[in-house]
Amino acid sequence: MIKLDNKKILITGSNGLISSNLISYLNNKNLITFHTSQKKNNSPIYFDLDNKTKLQKSNFPYFDILIHCAYQRSKNFEKEKNINFLGSKLIFDLAKQFNAKIIYISSMSASKKSKSNYGKIKYLIEKLSINYNAITVRPGLVFDKNSNKGIYGGLQKFIITYPFLIFPKGLNKKQFLCNIEELCDKIYQILLYENSKTKIYNFHSSESLTLKEICEKIMRENNKKIIFININYKIIYLFLKLLELTKINFRFKADSLLSLID
Repeated sequence: MIKLDNKKILITGSNGLISSNLISYLNNKNLITFHTSQKKNNSPIYFDLDNKTKLQKSNFPYFDILIHCAYQRSKNFEKEKNINFLGSKLIFDLAKQFNAKIIYISSMSASKKSKSNYGKIKYLIEKLSINYNAITVRPGLVFDKNSNKGIYGGLQKFIITYPFLIFPKGLNKKQFLCNIEELCDKIYQILLYENSKTKIYNFHSSESLTLKEICEKIMRENNKKIIFININYKIIYLFLKLLELTKINFRFKADSLLSLID
């Protein structure tokens, strides 16, 4: 077992579902944590993945462990790739200067053949992280019943609020869910009992569900019945792309829909 009492942990992307819960979880364990934010007023440590200047050790507190969660979206694949890949390289290089252990939070959607930009870019960063001897954690579809963040949280909010749901017909891919509390505990266990031979951890529940089954699960848990208005997912994808092109802010992104396709 590794003693964590005096270890300093830096977590990137403090506003995300995983990072915000992980910060609270580790703080409740009385561990020393720092966190970064893209927004200068949200954290004492400012870190923007899109900032291409070399990170200076003098601008960061010393840390022993880096847990890299931050990810930034963009409407253009090449721009999104460059922001996240080069930004991840910057923070990995900084961790290397501190001789810090690196844990990279990826996704089960990470794949060279992924239909979504998110999955492709997460895969590229996984490959990059190998050069830094990082540990990769690949959670399933993360959810927190007490939060509206993420795909699950957005669906939950919609189902609770409205009597109907415009549903993307034709999405039959099974999704493995990942409870945020169990994920935080898994990351904590990795910190305590790191096996140097294990570098990739896939973490999810044993049950896999289609998008419709996930919606039905949320309905049962909230004792709510709604009407499904089925529309071909290609039409919904084009509609979401149109919203993005016209700069209308909508919580569900076209790229997120692609991650749910077979």
